[in-house]
Amino acid sequence: MSLRSSRRAYLDNFDVSGIIDDYLEWLKHIFYVVVWRFNYLGKPEYACFRSAKRGDELYASRVMSKFAILGKHLEDRWFYNRKVRSGWVESHALLITLEYDSNKYSLKESWALAGIDFNRYMSFLRRAYGKCSIIRCFEAHESGYVHIHLVVLFFIKSFKGKPMKDKKGRRVFRVVGDDWHHLKAGWVHGFSDVRMVDSVKGGSYYLSKYLSKSVSVKEAGDKGLKALSMCWFMRKRSFSVSGDFIPLYSDVINSNSNSNKDGLLIEVGKDLLGHSIFLRATKWRFFGFLIADRVLFASNFSFVDGSSLVCVDENRNLYGLLEKHRVSLDDGLNRKLIVF
Repeated sequence: MSLRSSRRAYLDNFDVSGIIDDYLEWLKHIFYVVVWRFNYLGKPEYACFRSAKRGDELYASRVMSKFAILGKHLEDRWFYNRKVRSGWVESHALLITLEYDSNKYSLKESWALAGIDFNRYMSFLRRAYGKCSIIRCFEAHESGYVHIHLVVLFFIKSFKGKPMKDKKGRRVFRVVGDDWHHLKAGWVHGFSDVRMVDSVKGGSYYLSKYLSKSVSVKEAGDKGLKALSMCWFMRKRSFSVSGDFIPLYSDVINSNSNSNKDGLLIEVGKDLLGHSIFLRATKWRFFGFLIADRVLFASNFSFVDGSSLVCVDENRNLYGLLEKHRVSLDDGLNRKLIVF
């Protein structure tokens, strides 16, 4: 099962249950990414690490970890006290939910247009209120229709609002007056909800609750599974950042990455004065994918930790694969390394 084959089957004849079945079948197959380089001795060196697949434990852990770290790096600036029970409050940050009207749009259209309409709404906000930064995540309704959740930080505009009760009797802070009407008028595709948040950190916390429901198959309920399947099928990212959040998010990714983009320094000895001598290893390069259930790990690899493994013997088969893009390992089961 592959995304390409599923899209061929259901892109024109949209079938949610069929897409979910395809997604769950695709998720069963584990892949390892194969990379290679010439090490500091000039010999080829190969490594493998498990590829995260949308919805598995590795994927969920990485997404929530990145989102949590992003939240920790956000400025701890409070706009109002959320314990206030009456009176006016002001905030530069809003939590906005955007939905599609099922009487105007099909389920497929809601997911297909979500990215385009979200960008248009961002443009509307910036035209109306000036510079702003946005964190966005997708969620699925029980019907399968997409919900777009946004935390928006406005750098110039401050919104006034009051505490109110929502449908479940919980106290929420809503924008009132002309700004409320204007914010809702900017989304013409269906229902929208606009709330104030006491801080950007508080808004990211709200988003993390939505996100946590739709990044792990094991933890997801019916809505979470639909969100995972639809994001997979429609090639949507679970969450995204824009504006001034982008450099901050890039710093989070780079500081928590195992990538050796600047080259790995390896100590190879000492000089006559006792100073360490370092050589810089070459960068890892992508080589291919390894289907986990078709490889005899015991005869070809040595495990480094729970999620990665490295070929350590250059006489083993993997070292001869640069010239052979598709080979059969000698285990009698026709197990293959697939290279793209």
